[in-house]
Amino acid sequence: MGLCVAAWSVQRRPELVLGLGVAVLPLLPRLYLPALHDSLFAERYLHLPCAGMAILLAAGIDAWPKVLPRVVVALAIVAAGTASLLRTEVWRDSLTLWTDAAHKAPESPVANEFLGGALLAAGRNADAVAPLERAIEIDPTRTDARCNLATALASLGRPREAIFQATFVLMVEPSNPGALAARGWALAVEGRFAEALADYEDALSRDPMLVAVHNNAGIVCARLGRPDLAAAHFRQALRLDPANGAYARNLAMVAP
Repeated sequence: MGLCVAAWSVQRRPELVLGLGVAVLPLLPRLYLPALHDSLFAERYLHLPCAGMAILLAAGIDAWPKVLPRVVVALAIVAAGTASLLRTEVWRDSLTLWTDAAHKAPESPVANEFLGGALLAAGRNADAVAPLERAIEIDPTRTDARCNLATALASLGRPREAIFQATFVLMVEPSNPGALAARGWALAVEGRFAEALADYEDALSRDPMLVAVHNNAGIVCARLGRPDLAAAHFRQALRLDPANGAYARNLAMVAP
């Protein structure tokens, strides 16, 4: 309603109508707050509205012929542009982004969860444990954080804790492939290869595109003395990720 009133009042200035529309209309779907959940505040929601604000700013400068206001606006634009350039450094990769987010919002389960996931993806498994545990402490219902924590713990030789986290998720979501894969890895670390293979196969039946799980299942099959099945899993892993040399080496070890 406010947009309609403003547009009517400036109907003789089409640039103002355009600026108001571009600034406000893209925000309307975002203002349905219950649908946004954890994504309520996100920079991407302001990308298009900023164009509308730029149009309004240009119209305001054009209507104000004095020099001083134009100089002030020009300096403000330079300052804002410099701040934007500095901000882009935070977006260099997922790790820098979520490190910044967790630093600025330490009580956010989302920031901590995604920081843990980024650390895990970077191979910093030990560093991933603390933010993932923090995310679960703040919000115990975050199943993805528990799956990632189980993966990190298993990789650090703490299989019992990993099994606990993965099993907790499976009690809530019995078909969660990430939890099955994480528990399978933890079971393999404990030397319980048959149980690990059962979890891996269950995970793959729900999501056959889990390339790392195919590779891990192949390793477990080789440990169980089943080279044909191991080769099948390694071939599938290599088909999904042909550039991975580790999968090719694993296949060469079991295939004739």
